Amino acid sequence: MLIWVLKIGEPLPTDGLNVRLHRTGLLCNQLRKMGHEVVWWTSTFSHQAKAHRFSQDCSIVTETGTQVRLLHANGYKRNVSFARILNHREIARKFKVQSREFQAPDIILCAFPAIELCAECVGYAIDNHVPVIVDIRDLWPDIFLEVVPAKLRFLVRPFLWKYFAMTKFALAKATALIAMSEGCLSWGLRYAGRDRRPDDGVFRLGYQEPLSEAQTSETATVLSQLVGVDSRKFICWFVGMFGRHYDVLTIIQAARQLSVEDNSFQFVISGDGERNEEWRLAAKGLPNVVFTGWIHRDQISYLMRIARIGILAYDGVPESVPNKLFEYMAAGLAIVSCLRGEAAELLESHNCGLMYRARDPYSLVIALKTLRNDESLQKQMGKNARVAFERYYSADKIYSELEQHLSRIADH
Repeated sequence: MLIWVLKIGEPLPTDGLNVRLHRTGLLCNQLRKMGHEVVWWTSTFSHQAKAHRFSQDCSIVTETGTQVRLLHANGYKRNVSFARILNHREIARKFKVQSREFQAPDIILCAFPAIELCAECVGYAIDNHVPVIVDIRDLWPDIFLEVVPAKLRFLVRPFLWKYFAMTKFALAKATALIAMSEGCLSWGLRYAGRDRRPDDGVFRLGYQEPLSEAQTSETATVLSQLVGVDSRKFICWFVGMFGRHYDVLTIIQAARQLSVEDNSFQFVISGDGERNEEWRLAAKGLPNVVFTGWIHRDQISYLMRIARIGILAYDGVPESVPNKLFEYMAAGLAIVSCLRGEAAELLESHNCGLMYRARDPYSLVIALKTLRNDESLQKQMGKNARVAFERYYSADKIYSELEQHLSRIADH
C-alpha cells in the first residue's frame, strides 16, 4: 500500500546520529516495517534548529526506506511570526502543484496543523478519490487568539476568518479524524459539525524505549563536567521547548525557595527556544538550577535514568496530553504536573504523579518536597508510570495500532 504522510516541523531521521524521532518519524518506521511504501511530505526548514536543511526542493530516502519530499520556503526565527505564516502558505502552494506530478496514494495521513497544508491535502484527496485521515495535533486557529488581550479578540477574529474556514473545510471533509487526546478529537468533531464515527479515534503520542545504559555511558562525563548535572542530587527534570506555553519561570521560583531550605535538590532544565535568555537570566546565581541546552537522544536517556521527578510545567494549554508525559513515564519517573483535564485524569488513573497549581511556585515546592520526603511514594509512582507506559503508551504498541487503523480505512 502506498501511504502519504504530511507533517512539517518534526525532526527527520536524517537530521543527525542522535536525532529523537517524534510521532511522524516513528509512524513512518512502523509503516515501513509492515511493508508499506511511504512518502513523507515535509519542509526543508527545521523548526527545531530554525535553519534550512536544503536550499531548494528535494527528495531523500531514509535508512528504513521512507521517501521524504522536502518543499522549500522561507525560514523564520520566532514561532509566532508573520514569517512563519508565509512559510506555511508557500509549503501549501508547492504541495498543491507538486502533488499532481506523482502517483496518487492509497491513503493519506495529514497532521493538523499546518492549516493551509491540511486544507490543500484534503482538497487533493477529494479530487483524486483518496481517503484522508486528519491527525489533530494542536488547536489552531483558536490558539491564535490567545496572543491577543481578551477584550480585543472580537476585533481580531474577523481577520482570521480564512483560517477558521480552512479548518472547518479540512475537518469536515476528511474521511476520518484522529487525535492524541479525547479533548482534541472532540474539538475537531465540533469543527467538522458531526458526531464521532467508528473510523475516528484517539492514538496517544507514544514514546520509544530509552537507550540502554551501555549506549549512553559516555554522556555522563559531558553532562556532569561540562554542564554541572549532579547525579547525587534529587534531580527534578524539565525537558521541552522554551516557548510561550511553557512555564519554566515557576520552576525557577520554586528552585529559589528550595535553595534556601534544602540543598539536596537539583533542577535540570533541558531545551531551547525563544524564552531561553529570559529564563536563564531569572535563574542566574541559583546553585540548584542547571540548563543543558538542546540534548540529543543518548543524553535524554541518561537523564531519564538519573532523574527522580519529571515536571510538566505549562501555561494556558487547552486539551493537552503532551508527549513529555509519556517520556517521563517511559523513564519510570514520578511526575509533577500543573495540567488539568485529561492529563490530570491520566495521572490519577495510573497513580503516577502529583498535581500543583499553575504559576504557583509554593504549591510546586510542596509537591516536590512530598516526593522527596517519602521515598517509597516516589518510587511507587515511578514504578506505576513505567508499568502504564509498557502496557498502553509505548511507540511500538501505539503505532502498530495506528498502522492497522489506516489499513482498515484504506480497505473500505
